[in-house]
Amino acid sequence: MKGDIAGSQAHPRLWLGILGVSIALSAPVAQVALIPWFESTFEFPMDRFVSLWIFWIALILALGIARFAEGYPLAVFGFRRSKKTLRARLIEWILAVVAAVIIAALIIFFSGFVRSRLTGEPSPVLDITRILPAWVMVPAWITGSFTEEVLFRSYPIERLTQITGRRWLAGLVSTLAFTLLHLLTWDWIHVATVVLPGSILLTLFYLWRRSLAFVVIVHAVINAPLLLLPLLGPYM
Repeated sequence: MKGDIAGSQAHPRLWLGILGVSIALSAPVAQVALIPWFESTFEFPMDRFVSLWIFWIALILALGIARFAEGYPLAVFGFRRSKKTLRARLIEWILAVVAAVIIAALIIFFSGFVRSRLTGEPSPVLDITRILPAWVMVPAWITGSFTEEVLFRSYPIERLTQITGRRWLAGLVSTLAFTLLHLLTWDWIHVATVVLPGSILLTLFYLWRRSLAFVVIVHAVINAPLLLLPLLGPYM
């Protein structure tokens, strides 16, 4: 297939591949490590806004290494223009949105049920004084939907497939890394009932479609309720 790693004119180097994947998968670690500096340097919520750049810097570095040091075309990592008709693409996007809405509803219900059974308590109540305003929430939504799909799906899956020769292993590493790194900022119930099933589904979607746009749309729809928090905050 055109754009595949095996068929590209790239000159892969093992150490650069390992470096790129390490940079991609360690973005959340870098963000958490730098939070004290962000909080001491910027007022809330500007500190949260500035911290988003960690993910974009990691994306630029990882893709920059692959593109300019190893010669991979970005199409290898899902940045490919669809040859389907506009009608076919619209149908695909609509199906992606519908799938994402159903998945999000099931995951939220499942998570609430498990938390209630294990703790006897509902989901934690949000602190309205810490809800991010729209000018931070929207960039955070875009950053999470796009950069996480590049850093934890398309880039590491394709690059680890080339390194290991096993696509299933690449998908497994990507899924585990995405899930475990969320333990840095979320409790284990949320990680086990929301992040893990969501990560598995997004990984399977990418392995099936090999389209970055498809998984970004699904991820964006799943995270879309976060955009309502600035509006709902005064009533919570």
